[in-house]
Amino acid sequence: MKPNNQPVEKQFHHDRGMVDLHSIFHTIQGEGPFTGHRSIFVRLAGCNLMCPGCDTEYTQGRKKVMPEYVVKEVQKLPEVELIVLTGGEPFRQNILPLCQVLWDAGYNIQVETNGVRPIPSELAACSSSFGATKARFSVVVSPKTHVVHESIARIAIAYKYVLQAGNVDRDGLPIQALQNKVKRRVARPTRKDIPIYINPFDEKDDTKNRLNLDTTIRSCLQHGYTMGIQLHKFLNME
Repeated sequence: MKPNNQPVEKQFHHDRGMVDLHSIFHTIQGEGPFTGHRSIFVRLAGCNLMCPGCDTEYTQGRKKVMPEYVVKEVQKLPEVELIVLTGGEPFRQNILPLCQVLWDAGYNIQVETNGVRPIPSELAACSSSFGATKARFSVVVSPKTHVVHESIARIAIAYKYVLQAGNVDRDGLPIQALQNKVKRRVARPTRKDIPIYINPFDEKDDTKNRLNLDTTIRSCLQHGYTMGIQLHKFLNME
């Protein structure tokens, strides 16, 4: 597996909500609480972390656009209710204006985040509780370091992890995430009621992937986490 070496990027803030956009595409959500739901992914460019095991390309072909452009492009695709804001790292940017125009157009929003950056208070106030499949706004966190910002931990509806054989602690969760070289183990939920989803790490190697799958199965059976298989990859979708 070739390591991902896309560079760490600083915060990008535009007062009127211009975003650094990578791509927009129609797909099936493959992980977490909305697995299996058809959705439109709005992938934002750039990330505040660099994880060698990341399987997402989020820097090539980027362009800076206003929120209204994003909505027009989304409306060209098949009709869905769910927009997934992903990256990279969405909270690296000022996504509040983008969320507002998407809400005005009738869409619900799920944000996928590594949890390091805080969430704006205006967005936190709109967040939903777990289980609301037609939620106006929800946050799913996939920790990559030992830190999840308190504002994210408070409102996240679920945590997601990928498991790699030989990199699992006694609680059945990873010590490191996507080969990010943290000195302390990757963050755990601070709330006992929050659902945890686990998927096997994809190393592009059948033998290693079988070990990762077996590790994930054992963790799920022993600890009661909800298991996934990164459904979008099984379906050969982005």
